[in-house]
Amino acid sequence: MSSVETGLIADWNGLSLAHCGIDDETADTLSALSADLIGVQERHADRMAEHLGLASHGWAAVDPYGSSRIGVWPLYIVDKRMLLVLLGEPRLNQSAFLALVWLLVNHYG
Repeated sequence: MSSVETGLIADWNGLSLAHCGIDDETADTLSALSADLIGVQERHADRMAEHLGLASHGWAAVDPYGSSRIGVWPLYIVDKRMLLVLLGEPRLNQSAFLALVWLLVNHYG
């Protein structure tokens, strides 16, 4: 799902649930970071929407050219809230993303 085929799924508290292409310590670090970023986004969402016209829910660390290096997207599966963290440029328009969501819905739904 990314240009470097590396990513993870974390719960809303920053616990790594599954990862691919990275070691456990890196997955734990990115999971904690992603939960912090989403927490900041939730606290400021209303002001960002009202004053900046931004209704975005994902966050990214970008390189000097604006390309994503690390991206974080919330996933809402039934009553579960999870985070999708991808390294490199995201490729969410691929069938792998659809397959992931289908698996999560079947598991948690």
